[in-house]
Amino acid sequence: MNTNSTHTEWTVFRRGDTGAWSVRYKDTCTGRWKDKRIPTLARVRTKRAAEEWARSWLEDESTSLDATTETLASYFSRWTERREKNPKVRGSTLANNRSHFTHYIQPVLGDQVLGDLTPAVLREFAAGLRDVSKAGAKGGDKLAALTVRNVAATLRGILDSAFDEGLLRVNPMRSRGVREELPEPVRRAGNGTVVHLERGAAQRLLQCPSVPAERHARYVLALLSGLRDGEIAGLTVADVHFAADVPFVNVTKSVDTNWQIGPPKNKNAVRKVPLHHLAAATLADWLAVGFVMLVGREARPTDPLFPMATGRHYRPKSAALLRSDLMAAGCSGDYLGNPLEFHALRRSFATWLADAGVNDGLRKRLLGHGTNDVTDAHYTAKTMLALQAAVESIKLDLGKP
Repeated sequence: MNTNSTHTEWTVFRRGDTGAWSVRYKDTCTGRWKDKRIPTLARVRTKRAAEEWARSWLEDESTSLDATTETLASYFSRWTERREKNPKVRGSTLANNRSHFTHYIQPVLGDQVLGDLTPAVLREFAAGLRDVSKAGAKGGDKLAALTVRNVAATLRGILDSAFDEGLLRVNPMRSRGVREELPEPVRRAGNGTVVHLERGAAQRLLQCPSVPAERHARYVLALLSGLRDGEIAGLTVADVHFAADVPFVNVTKSVDTNWQIGPPKNKNAVRKVPLHHLAAATLADWLAVGFVMLVGREARPTDPLFPMATGRHYRPKSAALLRSDLMAAGCSGDYLGNPLEFHALRRSFATWLADAGVNDGLRKRLLGHGTNDVTDAHYTAKTMLALQAAVESIKLDLGKP
């Protein structure tokens, strides 16, 4: 049987099964009741002692939180400075966090003291975020649902850290009311619509004589390997293994939009991708002729596979260049009204593998997605042959029209 002592905003009780004293108190941020077990080291034996401990603990909690006068903008500066030193945080993630804060969070909440960020305040913020017009949009187009959710995720991550440091009793971004204000994650193209480059358009692009050699080789590799734009930018000459029993590219690096070299998107993205025979031939021609013409010398193993003219790593404005090259080839720069991005080439690769009947496990491994295969980290000869067969199932005509 529990022994209780009730106050307006808190109560102490003793568990009948263990005899341990606990405090049940109302959280001032959420209005919900919570339990706090009184530590054994407090040596609480009586109800009066439990009440004294509870009163002291609640006063300390209130004082420490009320003393927090740091603004969200100030805390964000400390948060980003700490994350910049963390090798696990990608440069592109930091860039997105800064963009979200600068454009959407700072103007509304930047001057707010952390302790004033209640669920009600953040629910209003989330609701207002849905109605923000996209920068430079015509006709007042609203932010995409995924953008709204990504901005909310950045703010949630900031406040998670503030909670971990004891600056907040709870993270108000995790309240049910705030979550209810966020739109469903429906993509601009609509659920079920895969924005990709259709095979006919891909062939016309690759046959177009006005497409520069470097971009031609990049397009061939992307369409026949599924590599991400940043992964292609991160490849060195030594990462291309033409002489292996199964020729492949070794993906271990990525270049972000700020041209910073780092690890791939996740641990599954570190992988070996067999080279389609058309991709191998195209890359060999590029290194023998195109690379030399661009850089003015033969390629060295440590050189980027697709460098700028100075020989350094970089990442071009691939989406705009792709649409320009498609129009030069007499193709549309969009798919069902959605502008084509470089990522569409990766989706084409995945679509063509599925159309060829390649099983889900092989597709995931080639694309660098997680699988349930316990041998994921091991590339045996049998595995590489299976992956090569999957890649070779894609048929493209690179000949002149």
